[in-house]
Amino acid sequence: MSTSPSRRKQSRWNRRQRKKHHAGEFQELSFSFWLRFEPALTEDQLDAFIDAAIDMFEANDLYIGGLGGSAPTLLTSGIVVAGKGSVTEAQRQTVLAWMQAWPGTAQVKATELRDVWYGDFDDFDTEDAT
Repeated sequence: MSTSPSRRKQSRWNRRQRKKHHAGEFQELSFSFWLRFEPALTEDQLDAFIDAAIDMFEANDLYIGGLGGSAPTLLTSGIVVAGKGSVTEAQRQTVLAWMQAWPGTAQVKATELRDVWYGDFDDFDTEDAT
């Protein structure tokens, strides 16, 4: 993963360069999450969850990467990005509330909003997942 350009470097860039590098006013925010189910989801339950999740993401102009697994599924994770621009805090809260309300969801963890191009999304403690 690339490192974020320094503020000093960004200050020398024109608008086109900042847009190309997703920097400054063109920064795009996203978040990642993981879910734990109890009991583990069967294949049919997992399919129903993913179908409903896709509908929810599309309704909120969001996209998801990840999410899935092989049945029985106890854990799943993903990253949420906006259709255009950044994910808002309101969209983040909507997604988390929907996931927490899903039957069988035991735990939901999510990162704060962070830079999708330069952020580090590998920061969950997997000890909590077991």
